[in-house]
Amino acid sequence: MLLFQHSDRDAADPSFSELVTGETRTEQKGLGEGVAVSAHMVIDLTPSARNPHVYQAVLEHVPGLTKYYVEQALQSVVRKVAGYRFADINGLSGQAYPVLSFSTRLQESLFAEVAKGQLNQIVFIRHEQLGDGFDNEPAVLPKEETYRLQAVAERSGKGVVALMNRLIKSGRDKGYTSAKFVFTNEDGKTKQPTFDISRAENFEAFVAKASQFEVEDDLAQCEAEIRADVSRKLDALLQRHVAGLAA
Repeated sequence: MLLFQHSDRDAADPSFSELVTGETRTEQKGLGEGVAVSAHMVIDLTPSARNPHVYQAVLEHVPGLTKYYVEQALQSVVRKVAGYRFADINGLSGQAYPVLSFSTRLQESLFAEVAKGQLNQIVFIRHEQLGDGFDNEPAVLPKEETYRLQAVAERSGKGVVALMNRLIKSGRDKGYTSAKFVFTNEDGKTKQPTFDISRAENFEAFVAKASQFEVEDDLAQCEAEIRADVSRKLDALLQRHVAGLAA
């Protein structure tokens, strides 16, 4: 179990509203302070049966503390504790460390959001050893392949869900490991979430609703320590998720 804390000095001062009168007040940040949030995360230390380099995890959803910040925090830790030195083909020594990447599971709410907006593009990505053909000399080696599809029909409404379903299955069958949807939501904002598609046996296997649970006491916006009740409930969610993947 991990607890992440993030503060942003550029975030607007938090405001509070009186529920009956509607009167609001703003609490100003002090000098050197930022609006702070925290999120619990639990990681399964047993690697995925389908990929020994993949570990399942559950992260508390907190506005303002995105997957990007959590990924960067973990990468900073890995860089410090798991670094190692290596020698290249010329005998020169260099520093290396593992690189983390997060892939989220698709949620039904995403399809509803795309259906209300407009799908623009689908990008399929394959991370693997693709062979050396870019350079005649062994100086570089391609590690990623990208395939872009421009949506020209069934860009919104019910048809877009069937289209995304069909294309994801096709991309997975062709060996692509990730898919990125580029779409404009009903508010006119462009989004481009990326999801792992490599481990699902069928489409339904990697579509899941976000889970909710009740805690024993109010959960603060920024917790100072790991909450035991949150830890237990997140761990139970993760175990059910892992068991569902194995079924």
